[in-house]
Amino acid sequence: ESESATLWRTMPHRFHAGWPRPVIPRRRPSFPRADRNSEATCKTCPPPQDFYQSLNVRQGVSPQEIKNGFRAITKKCHPDIAGKEATDTCSLVNKAYKTLMDPMLRAKYISESKKWEHSMFQKIYANIIEGYDGKPASRWLGEDPEKGPNEHRGVFVD
Repeated sequence: ESESATLWRTMPHRFHAGWPRPVIPRRRPSFPRADRNSEATCKTCPPPQDFYQSLNVRQGVSPQEIKNGFRAITKKCHPDIAGKEATDTCSLVNKAYKTLMDPMLRAKYISESKKWEHSMFQKIYANIIEGYDGKPASRWLGEDPEKGPNEHRGVFVD
């Protein structure tokens, strides 16, 4: 008979009151590592346009929904999980979370983003609106280089 079989037979099969329970070490949870496919997918995703998109929430949501969005994104982009390349992304997500969770910072962010959107609208459409003078056949897009400055234009009104 082997030594381990003898030891097994002499051990109590049930834990009695006088015997201490064995301490079973708990394993640390293993976090999923980023694989090659997820890295390629992240490179093809468009970057977020604002803090709300970076946390994957809508504007005007509750702080609890912001926290849930933050946790879901952090589980994917934390540098311990996704690698050192994700450090910048994680810092952006942290900044978005801190800004949107603080009511004063959130209000300031919203007002600043509205100003920015308005200025971008003006910059984008300035060239188009520049040629409009309110008269029929005004030049919205400037002169056509193929037709020259003497181009004839017509306005059709329904």
